[in-house]
Amino acid sequence: MARQDPRHPDDTARAEGQSSRASLEGVPVEAGRNYIPRNDPHAPPRLDPRPGTPVTALPRLSAETLKWTDVGVAVPGYARTGLSPGIVHLGLGSFHRVHQAVVADDALARGERDWGIVGVSLRHARVRDALAPQDGLYTLGLRDASGLRLRIIGALIGILVAPEDPEALIARIAAPRTRLVTLTVTEKGYGWDAGRGRLDRGD
Repeated sequence: MARQDPRHPDDTARAEGQSSRASLEGVPVEAGRNYIPRNDPHAPPRLDPRPGTPVTALPRLSAETLKWTDVGVAVPGYARTGLSPGIVHLGLGSFHRVHQAVVADDALARGERDWGIVGVSLRHARVRDALAPQDGLYTLGLRDASGLRLRIIGALIGILVAPEDPEALIARIAAPRTRLVTLTVTEKGYGWDAGRGRLDRGD
């Protein structure tokens, strides 16, 4: 397999990220450590606890490689096949992936199978192109005083790119199984009055 740089944001494996940040990495990695094969000759490499060379030859996260996830990484505790797309989310950004999608993932884990998410990219296909080869799976990393916890989120079951197929988006919103159409408004959605140092509520 080809060598991958864990520091590069487009690689399938990346060094550990910041607190509460969703990444598009594959099997979670630690910078400055190397990976050694498991006993299973068909399994991908896994983390060697000894400091060593940079990460090499990591497989991309997908439904197929999910079964090889390292011990200690939480994986979806439910079958993703047959989930109902109950949520259409407009704007498939990081804030949604580390908050709302996690709530949906918790509901799915409780057996509430109507809360699969169809994410919609409103401007470009970059997020779709990154997540589609991973079957919508991605890793959430949470860091606090107790350390780093890694969890693979499985609630995203479909991705649409609005400019490519607006009719498909309309059809998905109007579908009988769609229960919620949601969006997240982050800091870029608010007007800021720099002169007075406060929100412009008239904007």
